[in-house]
Amino acid sequence: MKSRTGKRNKRKTRVGRVTSDRMEKSVIVEVTRTFRHPLYLKVVRRATKFKAHDEKNEARRGDLVQIMESRPRSKTKRWRMVRIIKSSADTERESPKIDAVTTDEDQSRQKLEETELPVQPSDSERLRAAEEKI
Repeated sequence: MKSRTGKRNKRKTRVGRVTSDRMEKSVIVEVTRTFRHPLYLKVVRRATKFKAHDEKNEARRGDLVQIMESRPRSKTKRWRMVRIIKSSADTERESPKIDAVTTDEDQSRQKLEETELPVQPSDSERLRAAEEKI
């Protein structure tokens, strides 16, 4: 009998963020990829959504998970969740809370609003001034 481990190791794996966990034993994982546009050489970001099987209903919205290609489990489900890399609860605790502290962007915007710019005359005022000179 042939060993199936050789083929199993060649399955595609992706890392993405869980966008929905509302279904029973299923999650929707959004995988983002970046590439350079062949003509314009700008970095382009594309996202693909995969439906993945989550046997234990462990994954929550916002979790970073690894998914692996598998046999078809339903009409649209062809991937299974392998592991949770980073839980969204961990991410929330690590991110700093910004309450009333103003950011650098806010401060620069306030400075721009405070500076007085010279007032430019409107087109109608310019026409009147030109007619008066004549």
